[in-house]
Amino acid sequence: MKEKMQLVAIDHLITAVPLTCHMFIVRMTVHRFSSEILIKKWLDSALRSKSKVLHLSLKSTYGLHFNLLDIVFLSDALLSLKIHDCKITNCSFTLPNLRGIFVWDVHIEDDDLVDLIAGCPRIERLCFDDLVDLKL
Repeated sequence: MKEKMQLVAIDHLITAVPLTCHMFIVRMTVHRFSSEILIKKWLDSALRSKSKVLHLSLKSTYGLHFNLLDIVFLSDALLSLKIHDCKITNCSFTLPNLRGIFVWDVHIEDDDLVDLIAGCPRIERLCFDDLVDLKL
């Protein structure tokens, strides 16, 4: 119950007023499916708010890695993206001004990795570490 109240309070802070933050960082363990819905909502809000930096470190108690499934990463403002402890599945990436990607301990298949890189034409810094599910 306490966790749910905390998540509802955070959700209210993020979505009640237009979010205008330069850096959006989420680092948490996801315990329930309802939390996944909130995180995806927050992620969408951060991307729409013109955040320049997005850091995601999300574990799931029931699957180890949080599944970023069917997320649309669409932002002209985002310059830096860090993803840790997640699984990237069937996501869409349109990040024309992104300069840096740092992805570690992430489950990602070849086609999703290709989509990620192709969606970031101005990339200057690219760092991958401990990627799982690649067949390259």
